[in-house]
Amino acid sequence: MKGYLQEGYMLATCTAAGEGAVNMYGLMQRLKADQYQGYLSLELHMKDEYQDETLERSLDFINKFWLAK
Repeated sequence: MKGYLQEGYMLATCTAAGEGAVNMYGLMQRLKADQYQGYLSLELHMKDEYQDETLERSLDFINKFWLAK
């Protein structure tokens, strides 16, 4: 399973921002509506071989959303 991670007894599938169970679109909308000017942070908790691709997709999602009018 791509992006699969096991830590202790917890099993998870890690995805790029905007592709998982978290409502990233809603979160970004709220930050934009509140005129947030701070930092955003991404944490890539996944196998090393998927980190570059996932980071690229995450940044693409954030940049497209953040720069949209």
